[in-house]
Amino acid sequence: MPFAADLLRTVQPQWEAMLAHPFLQHTAQGTLPPRRFETWLQQDYLFIRAEIGIIGSLLAQAPLELHRLVGQFIPALYSELALFEAVAKEHGISLEPLEPAPVCHAYSMFLLATAHTRSFIESFAVLFGVEKAYYEAWSQVRRRQTQPSPYQRLIDQWSGEAFATAVGEIEQALDQLGETCGEAERARMEELLRLTIRYEYLFWEMGLNGGEWPV
Repeated sequence: MPFAADLLRTVQPQWEAMLAHPFLQHTAQGTLPPRRFETWLQQDYLFIRAEIGIIGSLLAQAPLELHRLVGQFIPALYSELALFEAVAKEHGISLEPLEPAPVCHAYSMFLLATAHTRSFIESFAVLFGVEKAYYEAWSQVRRRQTQPSPYQRLIDQWSGEAFATAVGEIEQALDQLGETCGEAERARMEELLRLTIRYEYLFWEMGLNGGEWPV
């Protein structure tokens, strides 16, 4: 089994729970309350802004042959921010000023700490988890749709061919990096990937049920 697919196999319970989250089901069925969409959009907008700096840190560690692959995510994320801004304007959603909710803050800090304190391959495995989770989640939404969604532009963004190609390139690179990965490093990657998917689940949970700071 390829390295990346085998890593995903080790976190299958968390992966299946993340894909089965009601937030995704409601989005596919067209029953997601507008207020819940607004919460998710605002928080994901903040998350993407933070991710740009995290990708920059990862790029600084990347081997030369992966500079293009890692670097291409920076302009892609800026394009996603522009899409969020356009969709927010269409739906009358404010994006300024915003404060990260606890889950958004914790997830961003987890990614930042990983990029600065772990090996490149460990951080790269986390990037794979983040992007693979988004592609699979939104592809599932698209497959289950029975009618066009008010949020179709976002669904199409993360289930489309361009994003699929980018995620596929990450997966192939991780397979190659994994050929020289030792058992201890592999175990750390499994732990980090499990945390990544748990955070993805919690992000959907926040979108559906809220999760503001209590004080």
